[in-house]
Amino acid sequence: MLPEWLSPDLLRWLMLGFVAVVLAGMYFTIRVIQKVVLRIGLVLFLGIVVLVAWNERADLEGCAQNCSCELLGREVQVPACRDSLGG
Repeated sequence: MLPEWLSPDLLRWLMLGFVAVVLAGMYFTIRVIQKVVLRIGLVLFLGIVVLVAWNERADLEGCAQNCSCELLGREVQVPACRDSLGG
């Protein structure tokens, strides 16, 4: 269950910030790491992390309206929905 202070809109903005931080990490990786294989591996890994975070952010957009939110495959309950469902 999500904490009371963590709304889906706030979670979407946090995911956007996370994407920005990972992209900055990708830039840092490209500029600093000299070994080509390690550089390519880290950039691919961080790229996958960005894609997953961006996809989850997009999925959070409409979940508050239908009270069925999932984050990385795990169902989370939005506090406003919990109150309206009587739980």
